[in-house]
Amino acid sequence: MTEQPAALFATLLTMPQVNAIGSESSTTLVGHVAPFAALQAVTNADEIRRAFDAEDLADFTGPGGTAYLMVFPQVPLMRLVNPTERRGPDRPSFPSGFLRLAHDVAPVWWLELTRVPIGAVVWRLHSDGAAPFGEAAYRGLARGWEGAKGYRPPRGLFGPRARWRGGEFLAALTADGVELLSRAEHPGMAQVAPGVWQAVVPRAEVDEIFELDLIGRWRDEPVRVLDSDGGSVRLLLPDPEPDRARAVGATEVSPGVWQVIAERAELADISALARTAG
Repeated sequence: MTEQPAALFATLLTMPQVNAIGSESSTTLVGHVAPFAALQAVTNADEIRRAFDAEDLADFTGPGGTAYLMVFPQVPLMRLVNPTERRGPDRPSFPSGFLRLAHDVAPVWWLELTRVPIGAVVWRLHSDGAAPFGEAAYRGLARGWEGAKGYRPPRGLFGPRARWRGGEFLAALTADGVELLSRAEHPGMAQVAPGVWQAVVPRAEVDEIFELDLIGRWRDEPVRVLDSDGGSVRLLLPDPEPDRARAVGATEVSPGVWQVIAERAELADISALARTAG
């Protein structure tokens, strides 16, 4: 049986997200997304901002009025949530659950925080009629974004992981297998950069592909642990009440995404939930 191609989704990027991709090959992916099929005919920056309810939001406007659209394949373990079931953000907002399109009807989803999949492309759109330009293409964990000026190996406790040959690694699905990345030497892996080891293996050789949600409470708020660095942790507050999030010191790093750096000792009721790919 022939494997069906992955569905394509698109998300409108903020300029901080664009800058993070360009400067360090950021792989964080979260926010409002929609089926790309309904957006292929939209090639104007103002029109794409209007579709995503962001036409007057400065964070979504680049130099010369440009807009940046990431198109990416849907892969296992991605979680899509109906945005009408969430509190925020105030803008962009989709009370009907659909994009603001004149030519089509397309649902909007909230994609829970994950890692960018291989095959994602960032397109730069213009307001003057110029053709969209392919700004960057994501080539994998070890290569990062082609077109980016900098690269930092991905890290963190979010996104796909895999168990292989007795180890646990960051993972990304390729066209016919799985890319594995480690920050320590491991049998069967090749060093591709200082402190970075990689292997690309057939899917059948991987024992398990999964995503780990490390959850807990911090100052009476439910949180998800995104990263840990010794005594401090980077936390995500899932869809908090904005005034409460500000009161506890969290920052809205992109619309609807609230994070905070906290002391590890302040975490309570920590538990881990593993979700496996089918």
